Amino acid sequence: VIKSLNNNSVSTYGEEVRAFEDKLREHSNLEAIAVNSGTSALEVSIDCYFNQLDRKEKYNIGFCDFTFIATPNAILNTSNNAIPFPCNPDDFLPDLGYLEKRLKNSLNLDLFVFTLPFGNFSKNVEKTLNFLKEFEIPIILDAAASICLDFSKIKHVIEHSCISVCLSFNGNKVITSGAGGAILTPDECFSNRARSLITLHRI
Repeated sequence: VIKSLNNNSVSTYGEEVRAFEDKLREHSNLEAIAVNSGTSALEVSIDCYFNQLDRKEKYNIGFCDFTFIATPNAILNTSNNAIPFPCNPDDFLPDLGYLEKRLKNSLNLDLFVFTLPFGNFSKNVEKTLNFLKEFEIPIILDAAASICLDFSKIKHVIEHSCISVCLSFNGNKVITSGAGGAILTPDECFSNRARSLITLHRI
């Protein structure tokens, strides 16, 4: 951050931003796009995913109600329907019984923004990801508040049909630049769309 300020290169094209993205790419083995916040990472991910589809109506996007307000805000800011689902009080993960009941009662979910709890990956996280994959629901992983995120397991999570992983580098996070965020994705085309979006719209 200090080097960027000293070089007067605070921009989406700054050399330090590119160096930071390279480090993220090296640690995660995924495409990395730096943005200005974890919320922007969510908004850009949602926009990029639905921009590749032809439908024009609003999409139904599910999320667990144990999350920060930024999660539903990102869904609403992209002009989609935010559908909350209750979480289990013991692990703060979605109540899969309730979710299954809603899905079998003809609720159509086009996407699920899955907030990764503070602790990190667990067997119940795996169970939730496998459940969503079974119902063929694409996933954006919101890891903005996961203070113990293990990069070595991100590749494994992506295999569960995750479109992208959204990170936050706010001042209260373990990895921080004072502010900012990032998108990780295995899809180079998705990465190019995201980079174009943040460059044109200065997100």
